[in-house]
Amino acid sequence: MPPLLPKKSATKCDICDITLIEREDDNEATIKNRLEIFKKSTESILKYYEDKGILFSIEPKKGKDDYYKIKDLVFRHLKL
Repeated sequence: MPPLLPKKSATKCDICDITLIEREDDNEATIKNRLEIFKKSTESILKYYEDKGILFSIEPKKGKDDYYKIKDLVFRHLKL
């Protein structure tokens, strides 16, 4: 998936020409911290579903084009 960056200018929106701003907390350290918090808060949930045999780890390579293939795989496994 291509990055969601403006194509014409790094400081202006391509559609409405408004000046883009960067939040103070929009930085690498904050993002790493948020990801760590997310990981810690979801580990027990993932383990619960993994232990029940109904956790599916999926990495779609084609984005939305993989959706139906993945959905069918999960539904077949769950017998839905």
